[in-house]
Parts: sequence; structure tokens; C-alpha cells
Amino acid sequence: MESNQEVQDVIKNLTNSISAASDPLTFQAVIEQHTRTTVESETSTEARTSEAATGPISVDTTHFDEQQQRDHEELRRLAEQHQQEIEQQQGSHEQQKQEPQETELVEPVQEHTSISATDNQDADHQQVLQHIANATAAAGATEAADAVSTLATVPIAESPPASTAKLVPGSDEWHRVRRDNHKEVERRRRETINAGINDLAKLIPNSEKNKGSILKQAVRYITSIQADIERLTNEANHMEAANAATRELEKALLDKALVEKSVAEGSCITLLAQHEQLKREYEDLKKKMDQLSDEHVSKKQRTE
Repeated sequence: MESNQEVQDVIKNLTNSISAASDPLTFQAVIEQHTRTTVESETSTEARTSEAATGPISVDTTHFDEQQQRDHEELRRLAEQHQQEIEQQQGSHEQQKQEPQETELVEPVQEHTSISATDNQDADHQQVLQHIANATAAAGATEAADAVSTLATVPIAESPPASTAKLVPGSDEWHRVRRDNHKEVERRRRETINAGINDLAKLIPNSEKNKGSILKQAVRYITSIQADIERLTNEANHMEAANAATRELEKALLDKALVEKSVAEGSCITLLAQHEQLKREYEDLKKKMDQLSDEHVSKKQRTE
């Protein structure tokens, strides 16, 4: 029971050390310290067991040494595994920082993947502490010599992924995600502006490479084009007015010509009628002249 109390004290010290550790790299040192404390506790337990050899409790020292070595290897393996998980989480966290965020959000999107490395590390610490606490509770029901053996033989399941949680508005991670989103929006806005300026430079003759110069040239170029368009529009309006006046004049002249033609046609018809009348009168007069001439010839012949 005294050995169990010492193990409980060691677990308590380990819990306080892990809770107070702000740097994830110090967790391995805490595990090593716990290992040393356990070894010292086991050494003192072994000494007390040797002193109480005359008592009713007998300890198999060979089995105890082997179990102690397995316990140390298990703790060392747990420390190395936890250190590797921390390094992987830090690498993935840095990679997430380098990757561009999506467009601006009022609240962080993809809440199932944006978990900070600190939360993951705390979850791993809690899992290790839970394993140690379970081992200690199981050790309380056995003899002092089997405490470390029970701790080492407790099955340790694969650490499940930390449950995702929605980031709390106003927290550091929430502000960081918002800053990253704002930076991404600003980056895309600058890319859009740069692409527009490059397209504008292709349309301007003899454009420069400086963005400010390109914009100034574009203003001058567009202003000159607007002036040319206004000038051409005025010229087109003047030409349209002149064409309208010309069409009116042509129409008036055409109407006058048609009237004159009608008058001329009427005069021609009248003249033709007069010509026919004169022609008939001429024929009549000619007949009368012929008759008179014949009568005169006949009278003259009779007279002779």
C-alpha cells in the first residue's frame, strides 16, 4: 500500500508537470523524469521487499526485473511515439499556415479541419494521463511488486483523432483564421488588378511597364478616343443634315420637273391637235383650189 501511495504521488507529479508544460518538446523530458522517479520508487520497493523477506510475501526478482525493463521500454516507446505525433502535428500546422485560405468568411470555414496544434497536444497529454491513471487504479488492487507490471501491461489503444470543434469567436485561432482569410482576399484582389493592368497595357500602343504610367497612358488614350468619337459623331451629324437638305432639294427639283413635264406634255398635246386641225384645213383649202383651178381652165377653154 505504501508503494501504491508512492506511485500515486508520482502520477500526480507527472500530471502537474504535463499540465504546466507549455512547450510540447518538454513532454519527453517529463516522461523521462517520470521514468527515473518510477525506477527510484521500484528500487526502494525492492529494498523494502528484501527487508521483509521473512514475511509471508515472496517476490520473483527475475520476473520483476524483466517486467521492470519492459515497463521502461514501454514508457520510452510511448514518449517517442508521442514526440513523433507532436512533430507531425507541428508540420501539418505549418503547412496549413502556408496554404492559401478560401475567400473571406464571417466565421472560419472547414471547422472539421482547422484545429490548432495546442488542442491536439492537450488531447494527447490527456490520453497518456488517462492510460497512466487506469494503470494506477489497476495497480491499487494488487501487491506493491506488481504495480509497475500492471502499468506496463495496460493495453494502449491507438490515439483517435482529436474531435473537431467550432472555433470560438474572439479567440486567437479565430482571429488568425480571419487574418489569413483577409490576406487571401487581398492577394486575389491584387492579382485581379494586376491582370487588368496587364490586359490594359496590351491595348495601349507603346505602353510602359510601370503600373502608374500604364494607368496614365490609358487615361490619355481613352480621353483621345472619346474626343475622336465625339468629333466623328459631330461630323456624321453634319453630313446627315447636309444629306437631308440635299434630299429635300432633290425632291423639290423633281417635283418642279414633273410639273414642267406635265405642262410640256399638255402643250404638246394641244399643238398636235392644232397641227391636225391645220392639216385638215390645208387639205380642204387645197381641194377648193384644185376645183377653182379646174373650173378656170374649163372656162378658158370654152372661151376660146
